[in-house]
Amino acid sequence: MSRSSSARLDHSMLAALLLAFFAFAASVIINGSVFERLPHLEDEYAYLFQAKIFARGQAWIERQEPVKIYWQPFIIQPEQSSDGIQKRFGKYTPGWPMLLASGAAINTPWIVNAWFAMLSIALTYRLGREMFGKSVGVVAALLLAVSPMALLLNATLMSHTSAMFLTALFVYAYWRLYQSVHRDSPSRIYLRLPFLSTRHLALRTSLFWGAVAGLTLGAILISRPLTAVAVAAPVALHAAAKLLGYVFNNTRLFQRFLVPLVVLTICIIPLGSLWPIFNQIWTGDWRTNVYTLQWPYDRVGFGIGYGPNTTEGHTLAKGWRNARNDLKIYFRDLFGVTLDPSLGTYLESQFFYGLGIGLSYLLIVAGLIAGRKSDWVWLLFELLLALVVFQMAYWIGSSVNGAAAYSVRYYYEATFAVCLVSAYGVVSLAKALRPPSTNAVLSTLWLNGSGTTIRYLNGVSDTPDQSMIVHRATRTERFKRAWELWWPGYFVLLVICGVSLVGYTPARFREPLPPNWNDGLWRYNAVGQQQLDAIQKMREKYGQPTQPVLLLILHDPDPAVKDNWRDYGAALAETSPYLDSDIVVARVFEVSDISEFARRFPGRLVLYQIGANLYSSVDEALAGAAQERAES
Repeated sequence: MSRSSSARLDHSMLAALLLAFFAFAASVIINGSVFERLPHLEDEYAYLFQAKIFARGQAWIERQEPVKIYWQPFIIQPEQSSDGIQKRFGKYTPGWPMLLASGAAINTPWIVNAWFAMLSIALTYRLGREMFGKSVGVVAALLLAVSPMALLLNATLMSHTSAMFLTALFVYAYWRLYQSVHRDSPSRIYLRLPFLSTRHLALRTSLFWGAVAGLTLGAILISRPLTAVAVAAPVALHAAAKLLGYVFNNTRLFQRFLVPLVVLTICIIPLGSLWPIFNQIWTGDWRTNVYTLQWPYDRVGFGIGYGPNTTEGHTLAKGWRNARNDLKIYFRDLFGVTLDPSLGTYLESQFFYGLGIGLSYLLIVAGLIAGRKSDWVWLLFELLLALVVFQMAYWIGSSVNGAAAYSVRYYYEATFAVCLVSAYGVVSLAKALRPPSTNAVLSTLWLNGSGTTIRYLNGVSDTPDQSMIVHRATRTERFKRAWELWWPGYFVLLVICGVSLVGYTPARFREPLPPNWNDGLWRYNAVGQQQLDAIQKMREKYGQPTQPVLLLILHDPDPAVKDNWRDYGAALAETSPYLDSDIVVARVFEVSDISEFARRFPGRLVLYQIGANLYSSVDEALAGAAQERAES
């Protein structure tokens, strides 16, 4: 590698590396400042609960009785089991809890998504650079790093960030497989199979990437099954179309392409089979849809029995309505570029404009126009299209009651691909907008006393060239040249990204959410650090500073007042499945059961809670609840 080529590579990789570290830091900071290191959705509670079990090397724990006392959101506690052991486990497939267990084992589950956010930026850059050039790779990494949707989801305990990384890795592996089949110079990474000689390096490479793609798709399958089917569909169609063309035109390429695709298919099985295996372990039947153990209607499909509607079930019309609502929010949260809400309302009422106030789709359209002749641009776009279509078969969308608290999470796995398509359009547009003086094929500078030819973000691909004779540029000339190269396309892009980052994203986090969360994601679902702080104050007042706490939840004396788990959600998140954590929550409800139950936890400070209020004794709790009811 030449000196100039190495320098250019370092510059582009440095930009991607800085963006990756930015994504990691943003995830950690937002998780701490907005989400306060706590789960807020029922899904997160189930993921975290199962991750804690996996972290101790088990697949389930034995159910404690009485079962209602140890209830947690989306935790399955079947009444019957084929092996006679009553179990407790999370509602979801095992993939994401397995990954989350690495963080749960060191009591930092929030750091797992931060790592996946960082890796997603790096992989998006790598994929964009190899497919379309370094310029597209860097711009795509920038768009993904500052995306309000990414900043939000990367800071949660949801499975979508890891699933997006795995989807990007699957597409990257398929890209490398395809390139190894169609190029004579194979990758430096390949399988060392003893029965293949050095003459078969291309085959080794394609087999390696076929195996990586298959294993990755299997990992997506056990994390988000419907997502796995959706992202596999465009790739399968692309491969089938290529194979069909080779059957008649090039049988040699047909054979070279078919073999790694067979390997890809086979390699889905090792990880993908963990789904039915865990179903067998948990329920005694590998065919069980664990989702239906929580809600019998929680299934993918159409008709009665799919979704909570008992008269007609889930329909295609409802699926299309969900898709429209989700896309409106997706195009808003993707890059944070919007119309004024009043203008959006006017356009919708007067011209039937149905895309909401979001304008992020304009960059996608620009990418599709600029890359209309590229199979890979269309394949990347089809990932989003497939997720939209397949998700229509599920009875609920990301948007509920007109808002999506955690953005359009069901489409998030395709966001890296959308950023690549958008980046292709940005780079093409930036090149077209350059002043005529800089629209040459090469831009030449003399840097640091050595001749170097650098093609700054000039088109979709870059090729170093040192054959031109150049002069030593002054500092003013270098600044002028850099300004001409960046103005106006990339300069405008940076301004848009900056405005989105400091303007749209903070406002999005504070946006009121239905039914009554006026502070948006801050202490969403009423879960927050204030609940743990209140417990700590009670501990310091009535016990020892480090004394473990048993928090007993009691019924309100008024039968009309129902229990709400959100009132003690933070303490519930701290409760270990093994009941050995610093705080243990038990929903005893009845005063008559307190004495017997408290004896199970000797040495703990016993606190009582009715509604959102903590008390140090039963009498105080009952009196406090009665007084609050009288005042209200």
